[in-house]
Amino acid sequence: LRRRRSSARSMGDAEFVGRRAGEGAGPCTALGKYHKTPDWTPPPVCPVLDDSGKICYTRTVFKIAEREPARRMLRPGGLLLCYPVITSGEFAHRGSFENLIGDLPDREELLERLSLERQVCDDMPPTFVWHTYQDQAVPVENSLLLMEALRRAGIPGEFHMYPRGCHGLALATALTQTSDGRCVQPECAGWVGLAQTWLQNLFPFD
Repeated sequence: LRRRRSSARSMGDAEFVGRRAGEGAGPCTALGKYHKTPDWTPPPVCPVLDDSGKICYTRTVFKIAEREPARRMLRPGGLLLCYPVITSGEFAHRGSFENLIGDLPDREELLERLSLERQVCDDMPPTFVWHTYQDQAVPVENSLLLMEALRRAGIPGEFHMYPRGCHGLALATALTQTSDGRCVQPECAGWVGLAQTWLQNLFPFD
């Protein structure tokens, strides 16, 4: 880990973040009716839940922002973000950034570059985001800052903010509740249906 950190200065942001993520952080193809068909292959959708998905989203952003030659092949067709960690500023989830960059000597410069609302460009894919107002771990301002940046860049976005609910709700039903019964918030469970409609509109086919 220390050797990877020390080499961060010599590689691009996307490569650095990609190496920190390991092999399992690539974009994921949408499930269900969005599987490949013989005559139509949907672009991948990159689902990101919680601060653990920040590396995946960060790599997506930098792959596009750095304008790599193969970016069209690497660019997902959409981003689906659940209570995401976005900013390294006032409303940052500090633990995510500590895990990502540690004690690198160029820490402040990296923090600036990894504040993703500052990296949005006009080639970003359409984005679906949901968050809760009561999230005490990752403030909802993370999503609001991202949506403002997407708006300025002219990127289509859909955002849903629920008034109640803790961080890490996942499906917000008993299916994904914690061992002590937390993370069940029925009014938030509707995000799944909203996301399905968003996907259907993004990748329409019969």
